[in-house]
Amino acid sequence: MYAALQSALTDAWAIFYDWKVPGTRRRVDFLCIEPLRGIAAFEVKGGMVHKHRRTFVQKIRKDGIRKKILPFGQLRSGVMEVLACCGIDAAPLKIHESIFFPHMSQTAYTFGEGPHFFTREDLAPAKLWAKLSASLPGIDNPDATAIMQRLVATLAQ
Repeated sequence: MYAALQSALTDAWAIFYDWKVPGTRRRVDFLCIEPLRGIAAFEVKGGMVHKHRRTFVQKIRKDGIRKKILPFGQLRSGVMEVLACCGIDAAPLKIHESIFFPHMSQTAYTFGEGPHFFTREDLAPAKLWAKLSASLPGIDNPDATAIMQRLVATLAQ
């Protein structure tokens, strides 16, 4: 997935993979930051995931054992903790949170299409860019741009 993001995004984007939040066990799979657009945050879920009503269930073993997962909660908490440990206020920022299912095709996918769900077909650079640019068309807030530039510098240390 890193290679797909790197191919799809311009050099203006900073891509952070598996960023560990200091002092916690939490990690954020991908944070992609472009100060003139916003932040794209991804939680990657392998294997088969199904959604029944509002609950996500992931098949975790070949014998069919499944567990309930909360991917958006996990992602949102991770992003907020990353921002907090960097001393960044999330309020002025445009953050697009998405779940990536790289092993699932859209035909096996039970949630319907939407801007917050990515499947194996979305790994193609043109498709990935189209979805991200539609979700983060740009911001017109110099304060948010400066904050995101500071965030990139802090995460890059």
